[in-house]
Parts: sequence; structure tokens; C-alpha cells
Amino acid sequence: LSLPSSRRQFFDQHTMTSQTPRPALLLAVAVFAVVLLALVPETNAACEALSTGSSGGDGYIPILGPDNRIYNVFHHLAASVQCTNPFTGTLCTGYPPKAIKLNDLYVNLDWAKITGTPGITFIGSFVQNNNDGPQFRCSDPSRAECLELLMPVSFLLSDDLYRFGVSCFDTKTLTLCAGHPVAILNPNAFYGANLLNGGIESLVRVGDKAFSVDVGMNLLCFDFTTSQSCAGYPQQIPSEVLLPATAANGALQAPMTLRYLEYKGRPSLYLMASYFSLKVGTGVRVTCIDLTSSKLAICSEYADQSYTVSALPGAKYVFDFFFDYDKAGSPTSICLFSNENTLNSANCLSLADPTVSTGKEVLDALKLHSGEGMFNQLTINNRMYYGAFDAQGIYCYDFTTAAICPNFPVRNGITVDYGIAADPNGRCMFSLGHVSVLYSFAAEGTVPCNSVRAP
Repeated sequence: LSLPSSRRQFFDQHTMTSQTPRPALLLAVAVFAVVLLALVPETNAACEALSTGSSGGDGYIPILGPDNRIYNVFHHLAASVQCTNPFTGTLCTGYPPKAIKLNDLYVNLDWAKITGTPGITFIGSFVQNNNDGPQFRCSDPSRAECLELLMPVSFLLSDDLYRFGVSCFDTKTLTLCAGHPVAILNPNAFYGANLLNGGIESLVRVGDKAFSVDVGMNLLCFDFTTSQSCAGYPQQIPSEVLLPATAANGALQAPMTLRYLEYKGRPSLYLMASYFSLKVGTGVRVTCIDLTSSKLAICSEYADQSYTVSALPGAKYVFDFFFDYDKAGSPTSICLFSNENTLNSANCLSLADPTVSTGKEVLDALKLHSGEGMFNQLTINNRMYYGAFDAQGIYCYDFTTAAICPNFPVRNGITVDYGIAADPNGRCMFSLGHVSVLYSFAAEGTVPCNSVRAP
């Protein structure tokens, strides 16, 4: 006899565990469990391909909420939120086909109080939904605060300047979070409205904090316990890790890519700052920030500097990076690749010594596809899943076998996939593509996944 995990949690919390179980009680629970199983099967209906109901589909990452619904925050657009019930294949109650537009809510906030600038008003917002972007505060659906969706947003105000911050949306009440709708992470930084890719893109979570970086090369920090900027932040990233913005190097690409990795027990943030440049190979720097220090410090193996990645054939700037792992699941390299149409233009640097090039196995395997590099990879159970913004769907690389995963790539029609969300055990995943289609697939490469839980 096996109860669904959600029902097992209920029984764990509500049975009389402090008393010796009695046979009559055990029999009653068993009978009730049999009835419950008949009504709510452990394996629910699969998530077939379904439209998110949005316009354009321009949303990078599906987000699996604590309530087992799929959420999406659209990128390159004004802040908006959409929700899909994967069990029924319909939009969640209260969500219109064109998503909930947060600008209609932002305009009513007291921006003079939020920013400390008298007379300032709201004009518009912008979301660059990449990497570790929008996320829920916590994972327990029984706690109201866990249903709060936090999003890195650029806010354009009436002085024609952006402020960067975190917006909180309550998915239970379908409005901004009461008492903490917006937190500005760098009140003293103001950037012009003509930003190529917006402001901040990441909320890289490390415990009760989440980090990001702005175009002024400030390390930003959001405290989940206070819903405000972390004490002592922002911190200026040392100038040694930057390339000067010159005609040769090009302009600094905004925003930069930031990812967390615990390397040999040390919590670290790896930062890639890239530049639009006509001179191939001069336009990217990668460095590492040691989070064990109370003040911003560069990881010892980077010797207070950053490293320029060697020339990437045909690339004007580097698009993103991922971590390579050995067969036992330990990280070994940081691999950077270009924005051009394949992963042929890529290089890996050893995490132990960034002067050493590594990663030949993974790079040789990943050169097989023809998409636009890699979008929002997800690494779980020593496998890396990613979309490539092409017609083939989702790709998978197995670090344990050092080979492409069997049965991949997977797709459900021509979805032009961006990113993936996974359930906590990595059995069932959801992909969202540019053509506004959400579908599920199993870790084994079958479509759809047959283990989708009903909300």
C-alpha cells in the first residue's frame, strides 16, 4: 500500500505519532487509504503539448510552483505572469489569455517612497528572464509566503532612468505582495533607458540570499528573510576583472551571466562579463567570487584577476556558460560558448587552474546540434538538459557516461525550446518554447511524462 507523496506528507503531519498505534486505528487508516487511492491515483494524467495562451511565446523558463502549477514570466517584455495547470492543460483560474500585466499594478505604487526620489513616477518595466531568474520564495505550499513569485525587474521611471530590483507577485491573491511589492537593490545606481538587454537577469539563490549583477558591475544581493537588499550590499566588483569598454573591446554586454557553484566545499559565484566586439577573442572575461568572505573577494585560483577566453571562431561575443562535471558528479570546468549558431565555438577552462583548457569530451559531444548554442541549461542527476532555440527540441548530455543521453533530443512538435523546469526528483520535466507551447517529458526521453501530479 503506497500513498501519493502529497498524501503521505499529510498523514505524517496529522497521525498520532506520540502514541502507540492501535490495531483499530491502523485498520481505519488502511481502509481510508484504499478509498483515497481509488479517488486520487499516484500517477496522474500526462501533460500533453498545450498552448500557454500567451502572445508570442517569448518566455524563457517555465517555473514549477509549490502548488504544482507551471508559471512563466515573459522576457524582452514588460513584466507579466502566466500560469498553466499541467493536469488539465488549461490556464489557472484568474489568469487571462494574455497573462497578468504587472505594469497595471506597478503604476499604483508610491515610487517616491520606494526610491527616495521626490516626485518620481512609474513609466514601464522590463524583464530579462535568463538563467536563475524568477523563482518562488520557498517550496512548502501550506505556507502562504511560499506562493510568492520573485522576479528581477528593471523599472523605468519618470526621470527616464532605470532602477533595478526584485518584484514580488502573490500567486494566491494575483496581486503584488502586501508590504513588500518591490525592493530596489541598488538605490544609488541609475542607468539610461537605452539598455540593450535590460538591467539584471539573475537571482542566483544561495541559502536565504539571492545574488545578481548590474551593468555598473555591482554585485547585488536580495535577502529572502527581509525582502530587502542584503546588509552591506551592493558591492563593487574589482576593476581588475573588467576589460575597458573601448572601440576594440566593444561595449559591455548588459546584463552579465552569474551562476552559483560549490567548488570543493567553497560557495562561489562565477561571473562572465562579455563585450560586443569586432575583434574575436577579446570580448569575454570570466572570474570567480568567493562567498566565504564578508567582503567581496575573488577566488584564490583567479589571483585577483579574471581570464580572457581564447578566440572563439566566428563569434563576436560569448553568449553563456555551463559547468562540466566528471563521472562522479564533481565539477571540473567552466565552459563558455558563443552566440553563433552552434556550439562549435566553445572553450572550457579548468576550475582548479583557469589558465588550463579542458572539457574536450563534452565539447565534442555538444557540437552535434545546430541550434543557437544553449538556452538555460538545467543540470540534475549529473545530466544537463537544455533547449537550443531550434526545431529539434530539448537536448541532454550525461556527464556520467560522457555522451548524449539516449532518446534525445525530444520534442512535441516544432516548439523551438528555450528552457526547462523539473520536479524535485528529476523524473518529470516541462519545456516551454518560443511558439508558446508547454509540454512535459520524462528524464528517460519519452514524451509526455506520465508522472505529472495534479495541483
